[in-house]
Amino acid sequence: RTGFDLELDVEGPDLRALAQLATALPVQDFAGSVGGVLALAGDFSSGEPWRSVLTADRFTAEYAGHQFHNLEPVVLRWRPDRLVIESFFVAEPETLNELVIVGTLGLDEPKSFDLRLESAIEAEWLKLLSPALGIRGGRFDVLATVGGSAEQPLINGQGTLSGGRFIVPALPHALENIEAILLFDPGQLVVDSLRAEVAGGSLQAGGTIHLPGAEASGYRFQVSGKQLSLRYPEGWLLRGDGEVSIASVDGGRQIRGFVDLERAFYLEDLQLGLSQMLARRRVEVEETDELLLTTQLNLVLKGPQALRVRNNVADLRGSVDLVLRGSLARPVLFGLVELEQHGTLIYGGNEYDIERGQLSFSNPLRVEPVVDLVASTEVREYDVTLNLTGTPERLSASFSSDPPLADLEVLSLLTAGEQPVAGEVAGGAAGSASVGAERLLSGQASALIAGRANRLFGLDTFQIDPLTDSSGNLSSARFTVGKRLSRDLFATVSYDRSTTEQEILQLEWQASPGMVLVLTQNGDDTYALDARWEKSF
Repeated sequence: RTGFDLELDVEGPDLRALAQLATALPVQDFAGSVGGVLALAGDFSSGEPWRSVLTADRFTAEYAGHQFHNLEPVVLRWRPDRLVIESFFVAEPETLNELVIVGTLGLDEPKSFDLRLESAIEAEWLKLLSPALGIRGGRFDVLATVGGSAEQPLINGQGTLSGGRFIVPALPHALENIEAILLFDPGQLVVDSLRAEVAGGSLQAGGTIHLPGAEASGYRFQVSGKQLSLRYPEGWLLRGDGEVSIASVDGGRQIRGFVDLERAFYLEDLQLGLSQMLARRRVEVEETDELLLTTQLNLVLKGPQALRVRNNVADLRGSVDLVLRGSLARPVLFGLVELEQHGTLIYGGNEYDIERGQLSFSNPLRVEPVVDLVASTEVREYDVTLNLTGTPERLSASFSSDPPLADLEVLSLLTAGEQPVAGEVAGGAAGSASVGAERLLSGQASALIAGRANRLFGLDTFQIDPLTDSSGNLSSARFTVGKRLSRDLFATVSYDRSTTEQEILQLEWQASPGMVLVLTQNGDDTYALDARWEKSF
């Protein structure tokens, strides 16, 4: 009649249901069990509230694939208005993950916190807060207090991230060996310092993230990179330093700052012919995600003598002075790209020397350069000059020569390498010129068909070479099919249907890194064996 004092042996096989009693927040992906002694006591005569204490010497919790066990008895004390955590020290087996929590949880509405926590866990646990975080490895240590309410928690303390790896969305590079100090203030998370290795260089960052419920909102970061070598965008290698800020704005975010380019390399070969250079291309609008659409750009790109283009069609150098604006989904460029003299362009076996080259960007709706290019080459005893002006969709090409020739005669000279007959030049009938133009068109058509056949049939080589008769007119075509049989053996078959000769079969064997043996079966039942020695220097 005067009170009670009880001790009960308890087993809780469903820890999720017990945890749900202590909080109004949803408890998902959580399981576990608890076992120990529950002590209940109360004095009816004194009017004091009843008391209960759970001392659990067996505690197991599983959350998101991680399992924890208690290292010392878990002690929880219930009051009518609050839950007091007197001892909660758990760890994950076979790892160094540990978590210590003490304090109180308010049970009255609105529910409040007064907790002190200390943890040393793997950094991947941060993905539980945001599954989109691309964190791999590393350690995250925290010493903090948590107050306020469930709707508006107030966190004070400090965290350190060491040795982590962060995968950056949409970039081929990851942040390695991250060292960061995080400060938890009421209403905001301050990145006091962050250092990492990325793309062969170093990166430093700092900034603030305002937490939900704070007076201010959004985030702002300042990022500095030194000696970065980024393989972005595709096909490019950009090397240099940069200072940018990333800040939230209405409806998205903004990236602004400057990039000082030391080098801008483009080294990939291009499958590009003159007809593709001069043809108008259809612009297709692709769907993109919301993140790219809502990320605004304002970046200054400067690179005196930084541009290098070296591939199968060009060997160019130049300077970059650009401003990148728009969004990540629809970027636009303003400014100039100046090409240095004596760079080269290669087409149709002719090497053109750059005399003047400039790309100017001024279209506020899309990336559209205005080309102003003058290049020259020498074919036989003729000096040929190529002028390209206009935008890629409306590119105007003109040719001139010294001694002077008509445009189609220049095309004949460039495509066939033939010197026009004096009578043809004087008469203007342009017989050889029309043949040259015909060769140009047929050559480009065969290149287009060959490229599609290679992709369709999985061939390594499929080539159509237009052939001319003794008068210079197109008479037939030679078909060549090639396939790599092994890493060191390559086979080709060549056939001209206008002749009665057999197919020409050729086998190339890479006998050693610098030696190639070539066996050829000619169309007249004869064979030839050649040895080719290659040395690069």
